[in-house]
Formats: sequence, C-alpha cells, structure tokens
Amino acid sequence: MEGLETIVLRRLKMLLLACMILVVLGYTISAYLASSMIIEHDGGLWWRSTPQGSLFPVPHGSGILTALSQASDVDAFIYRYLLRIPLLIVFDVLALSLTWLKVIRRQ
Repeated sequence: MEGLETIVLRRLKMLLLACMILVVLGYTISAYLASSMIIEHDGGLWWRSTPQGSLFPVPHGSGILTALSQASDVDAFIYRYLLRIPLLIVFDVLALSLTWLKVIRRQ
C-alpha cells in the first residue's frame, strides 16, 4: 500500500507534465500561425510587414504596416529547422505519446 504522500507526489508530477505539454502545444500553434507572415527572399527571411514579429519567446506576427522587415537570427533558426521541417510537431507528438504511455502504464 502506497502512502498518501507518494500518491500526491505522483499526481503533482502528472499535473506538471500536463501543464508543460499544454505550453508546448500552445507554443507550436502560435509559432505556426506567426510563421505564416514570414517569406523567403534572396536567401533571407523577412516578415511581410513591420514592425517585425517574433517566434521566440512568445510567437506573434508582424505589424500592420506594409514593408519588409528582416527576421532575426533566432527566428530564422526556428523557422528553418523547427517549423519548415516539421520537427516541432515531431517533438509534440513524441511528448504526447510518452505522456500517454506513462498514464496508461499507471492504470
């Protein structure tokens, strides 16, 4: 028989894990929505309007003025290696699968 502290600790760990998964999924959705405002031109990445948007730490699209603004190096890395190659979605699916397996194994 498990102690009450052990059960509470397990539930807190699962709650923390669920919150982390929700944050990662929220970031993924926001990043894909914001990245729809990025274009590639002459080997560089540009936001379609100004002021420029951001993909990190909180993804948001660019402003309302019609003028190209160059994406930062961090945004370029995230766009090229996590969003264009759907690596971020792979991470999300992997995290959800591991969480689901952990939940199933507990029952």
